[in-house]
Amino acid sequence: MEELSNEKILEMYLSNDLNHEIYMTLDKNGWTTPQKKSFFEIVFNVLDVIYYYEWYWIKKWDYLKSYLAQLSPDYQKTIVFFAGVIAEKRLDVDDSEKKTLFDYLNGLDYVSNTDVNKSILEPQTIGRDTKKIVEGFCHVRGFVKSQDEIIADFISQNETEIRRKLIPETIISSYQDLQEKISSYIKEYVKYNIEKDGGYRYLWKDDTPLKEIETQPFIKILLNKYCLDSSIYIAREPKVGNGNVDFTFSNGKFNICLEIKNAHHDDVDTAINTQLPEYMDRDKTAFGIYLVLWYKSRDKYPLPKKFQSIEELNSKLINNIPKGYNIDVIIIDCNKPIQPSRIKTTRV
Repeated sequence: MEELSNEKILEMYLSNDLNHEIYMTLDKNGWTTPQKKSFFEIVFNVLDVIYYYEWYWIKKWDYLKSYLAQLSPDYQKTIVFFAGVIAEKRLDVDDSEKKTLFDYLNGLDYVSNTDVNKSILEPQTIGRDTKKIVEGFCHVRGFVKSQDEIIADFISQNETEIRRKLIPETIISSYQDLQEKISSYIKEYVKYNIEKDGGYRYLWKDDTPLKEIETQPFIKILLNKYCLDSSIYIAREPKVGNGNVDFTFSNGKFNICLEIKNAHHDDVDTAINTQLPEYMDRDKTAFGIYLVLWYKSRDKYPLPKKFQSIEELNSKLINNIPKGYNIDVIIIDCNKPIQPSRIKTTRV
């Protein structure tokens, strides 16, 4: 498909009065056509993230900081200013989450905002309702429903970019596909919820970590919606051999096992090559996930004593994966994170 020129893309944007007004402001300040086209794309992407990415707000904030950090301080300030103008005149700003994100953006120290987290800027799943997100992208850009031709052109010319952002669900055609799917759900939803969105609170009783079996209902709740959307069934603690595997996941054709261990469990570094492989053998699968919950901190919980950091434990576990078994290791930090309200005050 032939790529649209800068002029053609701007022509599409300028069908909206507000976009045209902003364009004229940039034009008076000597911006070139490529610069104006790039400007609009950056502003619109910022608004896409705030309004239509199905992420927790802290992840949106982390993304926006890294995204803007690629720009000069003055350019960051300009982008944030006009994003606010568009949001106020075109979009709904009553939502408290969106207000918080704009407050943080307006309070951002653009001079010191130079750290770019490349991993969060890589393509990631941003939502599941493709139609809703595409309509959202069009709404952000000022395309209205009566402009069917413009919307069709936009979707057609940006199909590759939209698909890159949405990363549609892959067809599960192997045990490995299923393992990768569940691992991505754990990292995207369970790990993020616990580490960034307050989910850690459900894994403690006063100052004592819950037992593994007590954490299972919460973890299943976080995973269940996404698994159901992908027609994946979660079975909690089915009877397998002489013991219980914590979860099995199946789409009716392929299945994998998941074992949960607290990092302070005596057998945390050996169960990955003894207990989990036994469950996998009896469940007739060579694919599994070893999920470890880490509670150790300097001032709250002292265990495990034999591992000083998540990185040290992770390295040990990876080295202990037995040959012939495909096991993903995922470790979640279950400690209380830095309070979001302190993000601005702790910024250097």
